[in-house]
Amino acid sequence: MDITDECQLLGGKCFWKNTTGADVVFRVQSSSHQDRVWPFAAGCRSSKMTPGYVDLTNPDATRCFIEYTHDRYKQYIGAEFGRTVRGVFTDEPGFMWQAYPVSDHLIAGLARKYGPDVPRLLYLLFAENDGRAAAFRRDYYEVLHRLMIDSFLSVNIQWCEANNLLFTGHINGEESLACNLNDGETLPRLRGFGIPGVDLIWITVRMFWPDFDTLCATIANITHFSGKERMLCETYTLSTWSLTMQHMRRVASRLLPSGVNMMQYMGCHYTFAGIKTTHAGPDNGVYNVLFPYYHIFSDYGSRLSGLSAETVPQAKVAVLQPLTAGYEHTVNYEYPEREGHAHISRSHFKQIMNTYDSVINSLSRHNIGFELLYESQLLEDGVSVCDGKLCVPNPAPIRETAAPNTYEVVILPMARCTQGKTRKLLEQFVREGGRLILAGDVPAWDIDDFVPYNLGDLAAAAEEAAALRRGEWAQKQTRCLFPAPGVQVILSNELGLAESGFRDAVKAGIAAAGVVDDLEVEAPEGIFSIRRRDAEGVRYFFLTNNRTEPASAQVRVRTGQPSLLLDVENSTVIRSLEAADCLTLPPCVCQVIVSAPQEQLDQFLAAFPPAPVYAKAEDIPLASFSFRACGPNTRRLDFGLYKDAAALSGADGQTIWNTVS
Repeated sequence: MDITDECQLLGGKCFWKNTTGADVVFRVQSSSHQDRVWPFAAGCRSSKMTPGYVDLTNPDATRCFIEYTHDRYKQYIGAEFGRTVRGVFTDEPGFMWQAYPVSDHLIAGLARKYGPDVPRLLYLLFAENDGRAAAFRRDYYEVLHRLMIDSFLSVNIQWCEANNLLFTGHINGEESLACNLNDGETLPRLRGFGIPGVDLIWITVRMFWPDFDTLCATIANITHFSGKERMLCETYTLSTWSLTMQHMRRVASRLLPSGVNMMQYMGCHYTFAGIKTTHAGPDNGVYNVLFPYYHIFSDYGSRLSGLSAETVPQAKVAVLQPLTAGYEHTVNYEYPEREGHAHISRSHFKQIMNTYDSVINSLSRHNIGFELLYESQLLEDGVSVCDGKLCVPNPAPIRETAAPNTYEVVILPMARCTQGKTRKLLEQFVREGGRLILAGDVPAWDIDDFVPYNLGDLAAAAEEAAALRRGEWAQKQTRCLFPAPGVQVILSNELGLAESGFRDAVKAGIAAAGVVDDLEVEAPEGIFSIRRRDAEGVRYFFLTNNRTEPASAQVRVRTGQPSLLLDVENSTVIRSLEAADCLTLPPCVCQVIVSAPQEQLDQFLAAFPPAPVYAKAEDIPLASFSFRACGPNTRRLDFGLYKDAAALSGADGQTIWNTVS
C-alpha cells in the first residue's frame, strides 16, 4: 500500500488517517535522538540556531561545520599551521546504526538510477525475500557511503591541504563489518587521509574481543593498499590506571607488526581538575607516574614501527570481506527461533559477521599468512586472474618496486550474494586452478544482475548451510564438504574463540589446497606471526608472544635464504637461524626474523641501529612516596581482573561490555 500522497507532515511529525476499513500494519523506523542530536552529543551546539549532528551527505553543511570550527582556529593560530600545528584529527564520523538516513542529496543520488519515484521505493529498505530489495539496499548504501566521502571527508581533506595541514584521525569501527555496512568499507574512506588511522581503546579487555584479529588484518590492508607511508592508532586510554607498560608493549607488539607506525597516546591532560571522577584513565602525560619511562617504551615502538613502515604484507591466502552479503536481509532480520540457535545467532547479519571474524581468528591463531581484501578492490583496474592466482595490483607509491600480490587461495565467509565482478573473478579463479574456501554458506547469485553462481553443483552444500542458518543443527559440530573441483565448504557452529572445530577445519582446508607458506609456525595459543617484504624483496617475519610468560615456537623458514633473528627491543641480533629452528620468545614482545641473500643481510646489519644505553636503573622504595587524598574517583579501577579475559573468551560482545563497564 502506497500512502505517500496521503501523509501530512506537521511540526516534525507524520500524520495519516486509516480510511481503508481494515487493519494496517506499519513498519516504523525510529532513532534515539534528543532534540535532533545523537544521545552522546546532547547538550552540544554547533551554533545558536542549529542543534544536531552534521549532515554528512551535504557539502554545504560540512563547509558550515568548518566555518564554526577549523576557521576559528585559523583565525587565532593560523600562522602556526604546518609548523606547531601539524594537522586536524577527526574522530569517528558516521551514521547512526540500524537506521536509514534520508536526505535531499541521498534522494538525488538514488534518482540517477531509479528516477523521480525514489521516495516511493524506500519501503524496499525494510522488505524481505525480494531480490529487488537486496539490490536497492546495496544501491542505497553505495550512494550513502559515496556521499560521506565526497561531501564530508573530501571537503575536510581539501580544506586541510589548502591550509598546509595533514588530515588524520579515524572513522567509526574500522574493523567492524557492522560499521562497514553502515558507513562504508574502511579502505575507500581512509585512502584520502594524509595519515589514515584506527583506534584501540579499553585495551585491557579490547584486545581479547573476537574482532581484535580483524582489526589487525584491517590495519595491514590499509597500510598495504592506501598508498600512505604512515598509519596511526589512537590507543591506551580508558584502560584504567591499572594499565602497565608490559601490557602497553603487549598491545604494541600486535599493532606495529600489522602496520601501525604512529602511536597516538589518547588522553594527555593539561589538568585533571574536574575530570578525575569521570575519566577511567590512564593519563599518558605527566600525571602518570610511569611517564618518565615512556621514552624507553617509545624506543621499542620506534624500532618496530620503523621496520613495518618500510614493508608491506605478503601472503598467499586472501580473505574477502562479505559486505555485499549483508544486503540480502535487513540489518534487524532474525530467523524464527530453533533449538540450534543456542549455538549460532538468530540474526542473519550477526551470523555473517561472526563467521567473518572467526575465519580471521582461525588464520591468525594457526599462524597462516593471509591478507584481507575488500570487495571494492576487485572492481579496480588491474585486478585479474592469472595462472590460477588472484592478482591485485599495489598502490602507486610502491607499484614499481614491490612484487605483485598473488593469492592462491581465496576464502569467502558466509556470502550468499556478491557483486557481479566478484562472481566473474571467482568463477574464473576456480576454472583456472585456484582454490576457493566457502565458510558458513555458499554464494548463489550476484546482486547486480541476479546471475546464478557457476561453481559446480553446490545444491547439497547450500541446503546444509540453510539448515545451519535456520538453527536446525541441535549439536555443536563442523562439517567439511568438497562439492566441486577447487571448492571447499566449511559449515560450523563452533565459532567461539575458545572453540577449535571451525579453526582446525580452516587450517586443514588451507593444507588441502596445497599452499606452502614461507613461514611455518607451530606454537601454543597466543603466538602470532606477520609476513612482510620491503621494496628490495627482503622478507621480514614478525613473531609476537602475546602471552605473559615465555613460550617456545617451532619455526620453518622456506625462503631458501639465510635468516637472522632480531631482538628489536634491545636492538641486537640474537643469532642466525636454521631453516628449521626452535625459538624461545619472551613474554609480551615481538621479535623479527629477517631473511635475504647474504649480501643484503650484510647491508641490513650495517644500517642496524646500536643497542640503546639508558642512564640508570633505580629501585625507588615505597617509603619515598607520599600520598594525598584527592576526593573519590567513581570510575572502576578493577579492569585488570579481566585483562586476560579467560572467563569471557566465549561470551558475546554485549556480555563482555556489560561486564567491564
